[in-house]
Amino acid sequence: MKFTCHGHPHMKASHASTFEFTKEKEMTTQGTCILGVHCDFSLKEIEKLIEENDFIEGKIKIEKETVSFFSKINKDFCHQKEIVFRKSGFLSERTLGIFCDKSAHDLSRTMRKMIKNKNQNIEVELLGKKNTE
Repeated sequence: MKFTCHGHPHMKASHASTFEFTKEKEMTTQGTCILGVHCDFSLKEIEKLIEENDFIEGKIKIEKETVSFFSKINKDFCHQKEIVFRKSGFLSERTLGIFCDKSAHDLSRTMRKMIKNKNQNIEVELLGKKNTE
């Protein structure tokens, strides 16, 4: 599944253990893990991804810059407006991915600068993977 979101001048991408995408159009300076606002993801598509898979291979693309990530799926994810990926195993309704190999801080400096532009489009792709063990 794919979705698009946008940058925001308050984005810091400095959080060391999580990253988040939100449907909200605005954010405060406290959201150090937010990588995209005004997202157009569909909960129904995410529910299908969760039902059919155990892991997520993801890509965040901003113009020619791309970062890939991998995480285990939280089968209890059910949030309408936010998607969170965590390096830890902490579970909540907002947490789609746990034991993720990336955080907001892992974005390149170039990408962290680009997401501060409110007109910047950010493309996110989430591919499901089954457990083969």
